[in-house]
Order: sequence, then C-alpha cells, then structure tokens
Amino acid sequence: MIIKRVKIFNEITGEDMGQSNAWSSVGDLFVPIAIVYDRLREYRVGLFTRSYQTIEVRLKGFEILSNRIPPHWTTKIVTDTNSLFCMPARWQDPNFFEEYDDGCPRANEIFLEELVKTYAFEGMPLP
Repeated sequence: MIIKRVKIFNEITGEDMGQSNAWSSVGDLFVPIAIVYDRLREYRVGLFTRSYQTIEVRLKGFEILSNRIPPHWTTKIVTDTNSLFCMPARWQDPNFFEEYDDGCPRANEIFLEELVKTYAFEGMPLP
C-alpha cells in the first residue's frame, strides 16, 4: 500500500495546517506499516517517518495510490475493542510491541526485517 499526503490538518479541530508539519509535507509518499479499523469506524495507518518514528494517523488527508497488502501481513480482530488490525504477522505475536518499546534486541530485529519487507513489496526505499 502506498499513500500520498494531500492535505495537512489538525486531527482535533480539522483546521488546515498548511503545507507541512513536523513529520510530513503535502506530496510526501508513505508505505503504511499497519492498518487499523477501530470502534469509531475510522481507518488509521501506522507510518514510519523520515525521522525514524512510528506514528498512527487517520487516513483523512491522504490519497491511496496503491491498495496492495503485503503477503506477509495478517489480519487480527480484537472483539473486546471492536478493532481490526492488519500488519506483519510477526508483529502480532503476544507482547511484541511491549518488547519493541522496551528495546529488546530481538524485537528490534524483527521490526526492521518486517519493515524492510513491507517497503520492498512496494518497491519503495526506507525513509
């Protein structure tokens, strides 16, 4: 999947924020690293930014250029939160993100391997 930033707005107020913010500019291309459909019936995507941060944003303000889902991704439905998560299968292992956030070397290695595979699937370089 590839998305393009077409508008930057305040997530809370909806106010137009101009041509750029701290992590992106209008026209920037991104390869989402996760897709979430939540109980508010909104699609959000996880992105890996040029400042090497992972963030989660609503799809509002982006145009979908490619809707292909990488073959190494799986979908998980969490019934207690009425959410759907689509991301690399290895990231859906129990405690993966806790270990990644704690700086576990193996979790960091898995994160990077799956990130590289996701970008390679779309033929895009890492930011």
